[in-house]
Amino acid sequence: MAWVNPPSRSVGTLITPTIWNQDVVANLLYLKTPPLTRLGFEAFTTSSTSYVPVHETQNIITASGGRVMFVATGTAYQEGVGALSVFLTLYMDGAKLTTANDEGLVRVGLPGTAYSHVPWTILYSTNTLTAAMHTFRIYAKVSTGTGIVHLQQLLMLEV
Repeated sequence: MAWVNPPSRSVGTLITPTIWNQDVVANLLYLKTPPLTRLGFEAFTTSSTSYVPVHETQNIITASGGRVMFVATGTAYQEGVGALSVFLTLYMDGAKLTTANDEGLVRVGLPGTAYSHVPWTILYSTNTLTAAMHTFRIYAKVSTGTGIVHLQQLLMLEV
């Protein structure tokens, strides 16, 4: 079921079972199980200093034209011994969410120790989106060398 914006009621308005079911019951059911998308574990290796996609595009349908809470967690590491940074950013509907220095939404500083996993998290809430299908995709780049990104969980929820 989709969210239905209930109209304002005034004193004396007759509430029929159909109106009650639409304005109250359907909206409570929607709030109980809003649109949700999940993606499990993926591994990605890059030596690119320009952003490249970490995973396939993930879609979510916003039934009510609301906001989307995007959460992704994982770790990054390297096999070498030189320190480097992995930058992660998010593309929404094909447009990159940029920062002033283009270092992404998350910068993961990897020490010079090989196989030292460093955790990262992206937590992003969109503005109000149109009622439609929207695409989200994480991109990564490195400062130098080769970085490995483990995407352990990706979750999108209409809020």
